[in-house]
Amino acid sequence: MSKEQEIAHDALVKRLENYLRRSGQYYIVQTNVPYYEGSITKGEIDILAINHDHFDFYEVKGSPERSSFQKAVDQLRVARLYFSQKGNDYIYTSHYEIEPLDAVVERLHRKMRHKKKER
Repeated sequence: MSKEQEIAHDALVKRLENYLRRSGQYYIVQTNVPYYEGSITKGEIDILAINHDHFDFYEVKGSPERSSFQKAVDQLRVARLYFSQKGNDYIYTSHYEIEPLDAVVERLHRKMRHKKKER
């Protein structure tokens, strides 16, 4: 990621963090939360938002491109395994705003089916 992309990504994370804090639906909102296997960092969730016993994950992407969404899907699925807590998973972009993981996965599958039909 270039320096400009990193700065833009960090600004989007901060924007979403502020929105979630002001929403009042979470007790705790943390950014850049790493998860580990032993002493090895396996990944990082952009935002972890906690309400009661639910851990909601938000992965922020600066681009609405398919590859960015696919990477976010993979990151969220791996993180959910490591945290093993109940909760919801979301992807945030400035283009689509906050979307549930399932909606993003469905859209990606629809686009793939549509491309196969065009061939």
